[in-house]
Parts: sequence; structure tokens; C-alpha cells
Amino acid sequence: MESNKKVGNSWRLCHDVGKLVDEFAIQPSMFVSFLFENYLNYFGELTDVFRASEILSICAVLLDKWSGDHEALIPALWTAVLGLMVFNEHKVSKWNQIRGPVKLNKSTQRSEAASGLCPTDYYYYNVVTKSSKFHKFQFD
Repeated sequence: MESNKKVGNSWRLCHDVGKLVDEFAIQPSMFVSFLFENYLNYFGELTDVFRASEILSICAVLLDKWSGDHEALIPALWTAVLGLMVFNEHKVSKWNQIRGPVKLNKSTQRSEAASGLCPTDYYYYNVVTKSSKFHKFQFD
């Protein structure tokens, strides 16, 4: 099967990547999230998926590290779009419904060092406020 990225025998891409990136440059993180959610449906071979997942992982790190500077997010978007186009050697052409990105709540484990509170402090908080907001200790 011929690659979808070639035009004839050249390595030019069939699609205008610059135009595509410009259209989604307003929210690069959101577009990369859509790519994360949907790219598996369009790849026909596992080796292609492996390379694409590496590219998307790199983009996720770039987006996370540079989240404060919008202009710095654009190279991550370019990397994601080009990476998926180049590494999709065995394209699956069928109708696929596009799913929106799944919202993940980042929760961090409470640690004594991070919060400065001991487990007994949480216990006394529950006693004073008459709640069970924090773990309830079982005394046998």
C-alpha cells in the first residue's frame, strides 16, 4: 500500500500543514488532545502507532512545560501534526466518529512534606469540624 504522505515519488505531503496548523494555533493544547483521543482509529499497523505515540508523548511534554507562553506551543502543534502525517504509512480509510478529549483531573497524593501536616492533624480537623473530609481512623 502506498503511503498517504507521498505525491508521486516525492516526499511532499498531500495536505498543506501550515494552513492546518494556522487553523488550530488558537488552542494548540486542545487540538493535540483531540489527536491523542482519535489517532488510533486511523492507523493500520502497530509500528506506525508506536512512532506516532512517541511523537504525541513528546508534544504532550512540550505543551506541559511551555504552557505559559502561547508562541512556544506552536512548535509542539507542528510536531504533532507532521509526526502523525509522516508516520501514518498504512492509513485506514473508513468512517470514524471523532471523539472529544477526555478530561482528566490531575490529583496529587497528599504527603506530609508537601502539606506540612501530619496524619494526626487531619484527624483533629475531622474532630473539630465534625466531618469525615479526611480518612477516618478505625480504632479497634
